[in-house]
Amino acid sequence: MVRAGLLKIALVDDDLIAAGNVCRHIATLADVGHAKVRAVARRLQQISPHVRVSELKISLPAAADAMVDMLEPYDAIVDCTGSDNALALLARGWWSIPRIFASFSLGFGARRLFSFGVIGHQFPVDAFTNEAEPWLRDETSTWASSDELLEGPGCWSPLFPARYDDVVMAASVSVKELETMAAQRPREPRFRVFEQRETDDGFMTFASVQEPHVKVGAVP
Repeated sequence: MVRAGLLKIALVDDDLIAAGNVCRHIATLADVGHAKVRAVARRLQQISPHVRVSELKISLPAAADAMVDMLEPYDAIVDCTGSDNALALLARGWWSIPRIFASFSLGFGARRLFSFGVIGHQFPVDAFTNEAEPWLRDETSTWASSDELLEGPGCWSPLFPARYDDVVMAASVSVKELETMAAQRPREPRFRVFEQRETDDGFMTFASVQEPHVKVGAVP
């Protein structure tokens, strides 16, 4: 996003870099034990001398008024947590001036990217839940049938079967999605799912899909 020209960004995260993060994170082992917002901010400032990064080493405030005040200066609020609690908190707020609300999250092994966005006064968590529910049921089935030794979903676990290159590919799609939202300014919620696709010669990409029963990894 910074390479695309973003000049002002706030990072909200109360977590520290753990060794297990490094296999999927822009941070390195030198950042272990440091705040994630500090590691990411430092990297962004190395990319562009013009970007202004606010490092908020806190969780989203539970009080709606405090959360609204904290995020008021920003035109877009982007959730990248995969956390139901974070979405529920965003749904409590009400911003007088409509802005972009977006959420990007990954499925099992980063084989799927879930993209959701809308222009509005608050995050429409019910609309998101209704759209995501059939996909999450399918994800649950995939997790249950996996032979991986799983500690649970999330970037904190070094055993979660997704690599940095998977995350970068999904992040690239997310930036394009966010640019489209900014250009089209959808007043109705826009939910899209992308799945990894591999061609016969081994080239990997993401493709938009409509149904959760499409076999992951196959070229339609």
